Amino acid sequence: MLESEVKAQLERLVMNTNNQNIMNLLNKLETKTAADLDGIKHIYNVDLDPSLEKMIVVNQTSFDYLDTLKDTDGRYLLQYSVADPTQSTLFGSKIVVVPDTVLKPVEGEITIFMGSLFDYVALLQRDEIMATWTNFDSYSEGLSVILRNDYQVVDDSAMVKVTLKTATE
Repeated sequence: MLESEVKAQLERLVMNTNNQNIMNLLNKLETKTAADLDGIKHIYNVDLDPSLEKMIVVNQTSFDYLDTLKDTDGRYLLQYSVADPTQSTLFGSKIVVVPDTVLKPVEGEITIFMGSLFDYVALLQRDEIMATWTNFDSYSEGLSVILRNDYQVVDDSAMVKVTLKTATE
């Protein structure tokens, strides 16, 4: 394997580890339930400090649901940036989409995290990744990657977790 390929794989491992640990902290938030998009907007407007630089974090399934919502004139609710057509916003806030493998979808509902991720969690990183070839037992060996990071909640009021039921019973 080329050195650049190994470096790219290590960077993906670090990113996946960071994403998973941050999602674990986000999932510890108390869940607020919204009955409809107006309920989500109410939580966005009232429960979050207006001085926060807000973002919306969703998984692929939740993004797909939001991306198909239309107003009464048939226009899609999500807005796309002219400068970056791959970047969408809801309520004026950037939407960050994480894979369904990181934030597992729940049948019949969508999960949305809203607020400032940068004010919610601190990612403390040691600027070093160690990779060694390790003998695990007498019959196997493999690559061992050691990442020394810590993830701490700084301000638990900076983010909210919202669920919206999408299935009718």
